[in-house]
Amino acid sequence: MFRLVLICIAAFFIGQAHAQNLTYNESDIKAIAPPVTISPKNITQRWNANLQNIEAPAPGGSSYQSFLMRQKQNVKPTGKGNTTLTNVTNKSAADQPVLGQNFNGNAPGGAPNDNDLAVSNDGKLISVINSNISMYDVVGDSLLFTISLEDFADTLGLTASMYDPRAAYDPKQDRFIMVWLSGNTYATSNIVLAFSQTNNPTDEWNLYSIPGNMLDGLTWTDYPMIALTDNEFILTGNALINDTIGGNDSWKFLFKESLIWQIDKNSGYLGDSLRFKFYSNIRYNNKPIRNLCPMQGGSTTQGPEFYLVSNRNFDVVNDTFFVLKVTGSYTDPNTTVEVNLAITDLPYGVPPDARQPGGLFLQTNDCRVLDGYIEEGIIYFVGNTVLPDSVRSGVYHGRIRVWDNSYACTGHIIGQHDMEFGYPAISYTGKYRYDDEAVISFNYCSEDTFAGVSSVFYNGNTGEYSDRLTIKEGETAAARGGGPNVRWGDYSGNQRRYNQPGTVWISGFYADNYVFSVLSQIPNCNLTWVAELTSPDTSANISSVTQPSKPSQIRAYPNPAMDMVYIDFESPEDKWVEIALYSIDGQLVKTFIKDEVKGGTNQFSFSVAPLAAGTYVLNVTGTKGMVSSKKIVVGAK
Repeated sequence: MFRLVLICIAAFFIGQAHAQNLTYNESDIKAIAPPVTISPKNITQRWNANLQNIEAPAPGGSSYQSFLMRQKQNVKPTGKGNTTLTNVTNKSAADQPVLGQNFNGNAPGGAPNDNDLAVSNDGKLISVINSNISMYDVVGDSLLFTISLEDFADTLGLTASMYDPRAAYDPKQDRFIMVWLSGNTYATSNIVLAFSQTNNPTDEWNLYSIPGNMLDGLTWTDYPMIALTDNEFILTGNALINDTIGGNDSWKFLFKESLIWQIDKNSGYLGDSLRFKFYSNIRYNNKPIRNLCPMQGGSTTQGPEFYLVSNRNFDVVNDTFFVLKVTGSYTDPNTTVEVNLAITDLPYGVPPDARQPGGLFLQTNDCRVLDGYIEEGIIYFVGNTVLPDSVRSGVYHGRIRVWDNSYACTGHIIGQHDMEFGYPAISYTGKYRYDDEAVISFNYCSEDTFAGVSSVFYNGNTGEYSDRLTIKEGETAAARGGGPNVRWGDYSGNQRRYNQPGTVWISGFYADNYVFSVLSQIPNCNLTWVAELTSPDTSANISSVTQPSKPSQIRAYPNPAMDMVYIDFESPEDKWVEIALYSIDGQLVKTFIKDEVKGGTNQFSFSVAPLAAGTYVLNVTGTKGMVSSKKIVVGAK
């Protein structure tokens, strides 16, 4: 059963109010039977058999790719924009991220790789690509286990090929989750979900299979994206109709809609019936919103509400992002889905395919949002785009403010005029509250440079980006799959190590010959490189956390207050602060502002009319800890 929901939301941008119409269907709460339990250590690996099309299903179907190729022919320079040209002498640039452990990852599988990974607090790392899973102990510097997707899920009885794997680590429950797809027709489509029972990925896992054709029996699920909240596992995917229509316009009919699943992650860890709810037929002004990318908390998980970001991913140029907000948990009958438009100051657009040596190209697909996180009410996200002043592929880095419901959006493009960048991922590297920084990783190539893995450091505290850091250079052109346009993506991995603030692990693509022996190799292969990256200012910032600034004096008057109360406080420099009011027992009453204040004396005031008589505490908090705290007494009215 579904219920149809129509929401009209008033959103404000560029000083104008607009009525926005979102429609969607919401399912009843559903349950999948208790799982099959397996242990990787006890799996008898058959022949490591894996039927994997060298070219895994393209996002949106093959006809969609044909349409996209026609769109790319219309890509032209649009003029200069807010672009960072990396590896250009720039004394004001941020320092590069610091490269730590790094090594060859999974054995080659299908094309593209579809790299993703998850790393636990105690250093267990899962790296997944199309066709296989590798588990590592990065503390002990050892490979723990490797297995094909088919062998891992063998007990589920699925016979179709498996692809599009994703992996996540849950810092609240100290567990892992993996997801991948099986089959690419409505008759064979299933979604495999694996929940670890412990924090050791070689211990037992609970396996579930959700039908991929849940809508009407005529669609199959493609391109999963994932995120975690405090109590739920968020999964999105695209419902596609079987590719039987044909013709140049069949892409319009093959994509049906994008779906959202809210899944009770704790039932998955415990091995109970897996309970969930899903949303379908998600449309804005009667047009489907595609490729919904869920935003996970940057420093840790958040919830129950969560956000998803999308755009018009096949437009040659566009300035609009869709921000969906799911307001509560799957069990809350009042949970709704809301949408707002975020109008960016820097348009995005479909990137050209990336040039590599030998006259070959790597497919960049479209300009959908690929990864992101939310921290202190600000969404940070990345995706592919065209460079505005040259026909090259670059990285779009966006920032959307949601804490004040303004949905103000700013963009920045990371690019290089003699280089192609693609398939970025991003993780938060802040060490304390309001520490605005991240590591962005992505793949690269050019006519003169073989495909490899690189990254930049984003310092939002200063508004700077580092020069590009080369992590792994390719050694040959990527040519697996045949033809001049080789699959490059469709995504890459990047995850914060939650108990080591400032550190992330990434997984990316590079091209080389895969050597079995002196006499045996796979030429021009898609390979995986796994690496540890650290914020360049970790030691300095950690010391500032352990030795926070001494709170400054604050003056409140009149106190007790009957009408208005005025607060004077000193700030030694320009800094970002939060001003919030709490009850005497520590409950948040109201967050007034999150904004930058100037160095020197600042005054803030507010009305006490909404407050009952009693004692409250006003906190002024900066990026390095408490600036000041003051008790406010509200008199009886």
